[in-house]
Amino acid sequence: MQKTSLRSALGAAFLAATLFGTASGVSAKGFDFPALASGFSNVAQSVMPDADSHAVVSGLLSRAAVGRVGQRPVNVPPNRATGFVPTASATRAARERLATALAEVQPAASRATILKELNSGVIQAEFARQLRAAHMTPHDMADVMTGFLMTAWEVTSGQDTALQTFGYNALRNALRAEMAADPEWKALSSAQKQDAAETMTVLAMLALATRESLVLHKDTPRQEQLRAGVRDVVLASYGIDLSGVQFTQAGFIPTEVN
Repeated sequence: MQKTSLRSALGAAFLAATLFGTASGVSAKGFDFPALASGFSNVAQSVMPDADSHAVVSGLLSRAAVGRVGQRPVNVPPNRATGFVPTASATRAARERLATALAEVQPAASRATILKELNSGVIQAEFARQLRAAHMTPHDMADVMTGFLMTAWEVTSGQDTALQTFGYNALRNALRAEMAADPEWKALSSAQKQDAAETMTVLAMLALATRESLVLHKDTPRQEQLRAGVRDVVLASYGIDLSGVQFTQAGFIPTEVN
């Protein structure tokens, strides 16, 4: 795998400029910068699907994400349980749900404008570009979950994952192995997986774009709020404490492990 981080400074800066513009406050694209920066945990709580499928996704991710050196599965090939086939109806349903949720926590932004931005595909295209740069695909849930967790960890830790490039494969292999063995996961429909993928994609890219905008505007207090918010989201929604892990060539391992 080439040495590339899932966080592309150029791509993230472009995404931030596209979503937020150059001014503070509400951009023409409908995303409320202060609300996203200081209330990210509320934003994420709102967009999480209220469905049994979320519990399945959360449980799988919490079991597979953090391991021990020498105890992670290796060379796990792609399998049918990891993939999903996107459809227009599932895309529409997921984005309608996300637009409603985001509008509820951004009173200064209209649902119609948010939905228009989601339907433009800018957010999803940037996430897909970053996955493909790391030889992953947006239609494989092991890849999507890897991208989501790596972006969340980079935002919360302020560290770059590029020097631990083999860690991407280690995390993806662990997720693939868990998916292949979990009957509840395998019972999820393609549409349910697509909804989870859309949610993770939007959360990851909004966190990244918000962080880049905060850096651009030298807004240190909100950077701290964003880091805390993303940590809270991943812990509450997926059971993973990003402040208690480090990213290595073996993927995520507990911080106390050297």
